[in-house]
Amino acid sequence: MPKENAVSINIGGRECDLVFLEADPLLHPDWLDLEVEAYLLVYSIDRKSSFRAVLKVVEAIRESKRSVPVIFAGNKIDLERKRTVAAQEVKCAALTYDVSHFEVSVFSTVLC
Repeated sequence: MPKENAVSINIGGRECDLVFLEADPLLHPDWLDLEVEAYLLVYSIDRKSSFRAVLKVVEAIRESKRSVPVIFAGNKIDLERKRTVAAQEVKCAALTYDVSHFEVSVFSTVLC
């Protein structure tokens, strides 16, 4: 199992654990056996390879647990000028895989 870090958070008045997996999820597929309520998949808008990795992970999730909610989070929106992952590409992937998506940075949050 990959190394994990957990943070307790409050979402809508409900206490939840946000677990971060620190490994390539495709190399350690046992994460798919964990009981989860949702997946948050984070990619960098200035690294196309990170978005491709997120797409591979969502494909694995959909193959094993179709009903589990998935959220795409595009990080580093403050680096818009260096963007390599087109916003339209993310919207198309979100529709294809039936996921929610938003973009964030340290400085701002943009809901899509």
